Amino acid sequence: NESHAKLAINVATEIIARDDIINSTKSNILYQRALAHSKLEDFLRAAEDLRATIALAPSHLAAHMALADVLAKNGDVQQAEAAFQAATEQFPDNPLVFNNRGMFYQTQTRHEDAIADFTTAISLDNNHLQAHLNRGYTRLNSGDYAAAEADFTRSIEIKPDHAPAYALRATSELLQQKTQAALQDYLKVIELRPSYPPA
Repeated sequence: NESHAKLAINVATEIIARDDIINSTKSNILYQRALAHSKLEDFLRAAEDLRATIALAPSHLAAHMALADVLAKNGDVQQAEAAFQAATEQFPDNPLVFNNRGMFYQTQTRHEDAIADFTTAISLDNNHLQAHLNRGYTRLNSGDYAAAEADFTRSIEIKPDHAPAYALRATSELLQQKTQAALQDYLKVIELRPSYPPA
């Protein structure tokens, strides 16, 4: 809550001011303070701390992701995209970075860019459940129902008890008039998650 976040900021500020702390410790404390600022919706201070974290520890993945996130929350779309670009250059083999940037593009309704990033994430890790789900969801929203269905089928292969994947696949099937297949998937959702009203 708010009082915890304020306390965390005060404690972190005291520690950061000390002369005897090593950079790796300082970068992690700056990162924690940034999270507390973000909790208080002080996104500019959070971004400042995250940039300082990255300056001290360029390979701090969580700080790169958080920086793009707080910039997006603050409405700085161009800066958020630049932060994601820097992250993809720093971590070119990390599927999470491309998946997260794809989600950012999704919020901007930049479907093609989102699909390209989810596809890159999948090429880096074919079992990346979230990237398959996200690509399927974006394809669903852009009207490519058959391709969306294929992504949700792959998601189910990766995690056979994942109720949301069945629910999404059922939606893509319904939109293709595949009523019987959709019915089977909705029944599976109810079996996996009996208290899920939409199914």
